[in-house]
Amino acid sequence: MQIIFKYDEFLFSLFPEAKQLGSDSGILLKEIKKYYTIGPFEPSVKLEDDLVMVEIKEPEIKKHEKDYKKVIELSNKGKFDLAKPILLRMIRENPSVSEYHRILGQILSEEGKQDEAIDKLIDALKWNPDNTYALLMMGNIFAKYKNDTATAVKYYDQSLASDPNNHITLNNIGATLLMLNKLEEGKRYLEMAYEVKADYPNTLYNLSSFYKSSGDTRTAFEYAVKAVKVADENDPMAQQLSNLLFAIARSYLKEFDASLLVDAYIDELEERANKKIKKEIGDSISTSAKIEFAEYYNRDYHLIKYKQDNPAFNHLIMHELVHLDLVLQARGYDDNVNKLFSVRSEHKLQFNKDHEEDFDKLRRHNFPDDVIKNFTESLFTGMNNQIYNAPLDLFIEEFLYNKFPKLRPVQFLSLETLLMEGIKAVTTKERKLIPPNILRASTILNLVTAFHLKYLYGVDYTPLFKAPTADLKLANQLFDDYQRNKNDHKPGDEYNFVIRWAGELELNKYFEFIPEKEYNNSDYLTSKLKEISEDPFGLENPLPDDAIKKPLNYDDSPAGKMAVTMYCLDALNNFVNKTPEQIKEIGYEIAMLARHGLDPSDNEKRIHIASIPNKEFTPLHLLAFMYVAWQSIEPGLDLNLDFKDEYLLAKQMFEKK
Repeated sequence: MQIIFKYDEFLFSLFPEAKQLGSDSGILLKEIKKYYTIGPFEPSVKLEDDLVMVEIKEPEIKKHEKDYKKVIELSNKGKFDLAKPILLRMIRENPSVSEYHRILGQILSEEGKQDEAIDKLIDALKWNPDNTYALLMMGNIFAKYKNDTATAVKYYDQSLASDPNNHITLNNIGATLLMLNKLEEGKRYLEMAYEVKADYPNTLYNLSSFYKSSGDTRTAFEYAVKAVKVADENDPMAQQLSNLLFAIARSYLKEFDASLLVDAYIDELEERANKKIKKEIGDSISTSAKIEFAEYYNRDYHLIKYKQDNPAFNHLIMHELVHLDLVLQARGYDDNVNKLFSVRSEHKLQFNKDHEEDFDKLRRHNFPDDVIKNFTESLFTGMNNQIYNAPLDLFIEEFLYNKFPKLRPVQFLSLETLLMEGIKAVTTKERKLIPPNILRASTILNLVTAFHLKYLYGVDYTPLFKAPTADLKLANQLFDDYQRNKNDHKPGDEYNFVIRWAGELELNKYFEFIPEKEYNNSDYLTSKLKEISEDPFGLENPLPDDAIKKPLNYDDSPAGKMAVTMYCLDALNNFVNKTPEQIKEIGYEIAMLARHGLDPSDNEKRIHIASIPNKEFTPLHLLAFMYVAWQSIEPGLDLNLDFKDEYLLAKQMFEKK
């Protein structure tokens, strides 16, 4: 079959690649030849005067097409003894097909006959000097089996001469040299492959491997992250890339002293805050790390407590430092911007009321009351912690990612650990005990965290949630809300995300934000004291008549008097290690509970309060704690409790002890 073209501008329009490379006749003929090549069968392409003639050998193609496919199939299965006879016959019948010689050379190389393989590959190149695969194989043989890198590189470069932008060939050459421990030579080809196509996962993987072998773990990690981000999730290489990412991050964690970053950041924040910042191991804290602001703990320094059992604890410290940084930014931006997340007894009462039916189910399943109370307490606290922290953590982690690139491998491992804990919490069998709306909210907020981890590091954990489509959709909306608005973020805007997301998840009834300026304002505190003083037990919701007609006392009950004394002593012991702010918080919370009714005669009722977790109280026990707390806050306040004698006796016992 013969095809004839007129050599003119129209022909170049049919093969635009040739025109882009310079409208050269040689390039044009090469592009035409490439187009009409069928498998190993290349056409004859000639330029005579103003005509381009393409000769396609159809009989040869038809004659050997089945045999060619059979040879490839047998070779892929390693059945070289069956493939070779067919291939030798094909070469005898048509020795001009370069690819037949190339395949025979590859079979001989696989059989360990490298010298014979070289001879056959040279035959292939005699028939077609531009046979890229033959040139590549020659390079591989000289590199792998002859230990002759110089000759190998000559063949590699020749293979690229006809197609210098072939990123796959460049990558394969680089990978081969890396395997042979020819690191610098391999790096050169990999960098060229990266320049041609920066999002080819194999090249990124190989560059990451090179830097890992060279001891540059941080750069290796960055390339591994890029590879994970661009790899298709169905690509068999995806798991290999993920494994490499984790291996590099763990190596980095061992070799990099992240405390240097922590100390430098502390120095920066101390200067801005004009206060010292201290660190302290706190294995008893309920979270991985927490910051205690100086202003609310009556200290002249900020304190960060952290659990050291997490290998990436330095990231947790940095996370808490960013909380302080955000507060400093808000305070410096506007006096009215910074806010305090506040949870009061009314919020907890509302939570219990809203989920009364859910907790009744637990009782019907014969869960003990104390177990149910501990469960509801942890549920309420955990839910509020999550709705407050989930939006803020996005800002914090992206701030760390951008400002401290050296921390990234440590950050990655830490975030992955925290996310896996979150996934476990919402997928475990015990999740059936959690009220559906709380479980859904927690799942959605954890999904948002998973989206952010994928955005930063490419690793996708969302399938592990097995979440309903509606939950995934809302989580996507929340994350999109963050992505759209993060760059226009002004100090203090992060609190708006908390409020907005809490509204979407119907959690906004269980907390409030108090402007820091208002909270610190003496008028605010005075009004609260006056409010409690005027109506300490909430006369709009009165206690039983005998509890409010006169100040409560136990002058006629020695047993009651002794009970109050011991409760007061318990309070004094409890308050030893608490700051004035913490004692004030306890006093406020019990006073708010008292407004809704605390019957001191009810010895069966058991109550938990947020400010003293993991402790159980009767109503009288709580009233004694409130009395002792207010003796510290404002001794002259009339609480309608006549516990003076019991309190003084308890003080004597406490001081004597």
